[in-house]
Formats: sequence, C-alpha cells, structure tokens
Amino acid sequence: HGSRPNDQQRFAVGPCQKRGAQNRIPRRLVFGDESAFDDRGQLPVLGLDGVKALGGSVTFDAGQFDSIFYAHALLDGMRDGVVEMIALRPGETEPEPWVPADVAGYTTLGWHFPTTFKELTNLYDGFRGEGALARLLEQRIERRTGIHVEHDLLPYATGRVIHLTRIERPVTPRAQATLVAFQLSDEGPVRDALERVHERNRDFLVRKSFGGQKYLQVEPPRLTDEPEDGARPRPCFGVMFGYLMLSN
Repeated sequence: HGSRPNDQQRFAVGPCQKRGAQNRIPRRLVFGDESAFDDRGQLPVLGLDGVKALGGSVTFDAGQFDSIFYAHALLDGMRDGVVEMIALRPGETEPEPWVPADVAGYTTLGWHFPTTFKELTNLYDGFRGEGALARLLEQRIERRTGIHVEHDLLPYATGRVIHLTRIERPVTPRAQATLVAFQLSDEGPVRDALERVHERNRDFLVRKSFGGQKYLQVEPPRLTDEPEDGARPRPCFGVMFGYLMLSN
C-alpha cells in the first residue's frame, strides 16, 4: 500500500480443507508440512481445528493514537484450547495515580487468568499426561520459591495488567526500564507468598524500600571478571498500591 500516514494495512488468511476432512485450519498455520502436523492429531488437542480464518488491519495516525491494530478470528463453533486461552475481557483503561507522567509506553488490558491456566493445564496434560503441568510447576517454581501459582497467586489476580516502559536518566544503552503490574483483590496473601520467596533465596534477594514502599531486589553475586563499577540490571518485585509489580 501507499505511505500516506492514515493508510490502512489489511491481511487475511483464508481456510483450507485437507483430503475432504471437515476440520478447517488456517493456511500456513505452521511452517513446514501441515499434513504431518494434523495427522498426529495435534490440532484438535490445541483447539485449532475450529479456526476457519484469520484477519486484521492496522490504522495509522488514528486520532489520538499513533496506530490501532485490529485482529479477528472466524471460528467454527465454540472456542477451545489455544483460542480459549486468549481470555481477554473488558476493564479499566485509565492510568493509575502511581503511573509516571513521563512514561515512554503504557499498555493496560483485562485478562481472566483462571481460564488461561485451566486451558494451559488441559493442553499441556494432553501432550504430557495427566498432572504433567502441576508436576512441572512444583519442580520449577514451588520447590525453589515456595509459591503455589494456582493457590497463592491466581485467586487474588483481578485480571487487570499494566505494562510500562520508561527511559531513565542518564540515558545509556540500558536506560529503558520496564514494569509489569498485576492488580490484586487482596494484598495480604501475596505478600505472605513473597516472604516465602525471600526466606528461600536470602543469598541474592535483598529487602529495599522507597517512599515507604517495601520490595525485594535481586542482587546476584558478581562474576570474577566483572568490573566493580559495571552497570548491571537489578530486577525487583513487590506488592504496593494494590498491585504485584515486577521491574527490571
């Protein structure tokens, strides 16, 4: 298309039908041999056998926005699998009072995490066997942090997510700071969960505070050949202003 600022870019991916089968999948859904992918019975497990077509558009210079992106999926019946995991829902978009006015980027959305977790469990267990995801989370997360994702975090997430980017001063190659915040219905249980994380990882988790707000900062040991004054990322996380916040 042309390069005028308000030109609209569009795309569409039509359905294809394979060897007379009724299940339709988007053309070029996967790279390589589609027949091999479908013959293993993975499309129904992933919930992609009901996706008939995909489409979308991008509008530039759209009023107060630099661009607006629309995406649509034509489904053959109810959502399932991967499609059901995309559990977006309407919610507040007004920035919270704690959001700085000089942020470089601001994104907020509503997401129903229990639905996503349920479908992720069904998908993972569908490939690896019943209880596979629970065992994986226990090995990789619960044993190391003391946090049980399904019991300690999911029940207290309201679904609102905020993503911020900000350029710190002085400007350096690592000056871009990123923060992701998850709104909580109850701060107490999540604070207790973070306390367990600290207890199990005292060697590199340091308590910090700023403006009366407490948080944990990751302070990994320096490498033997790392300069003493070398800049290094210091990830941090904590519960404040009704949100679980994670930042680099």
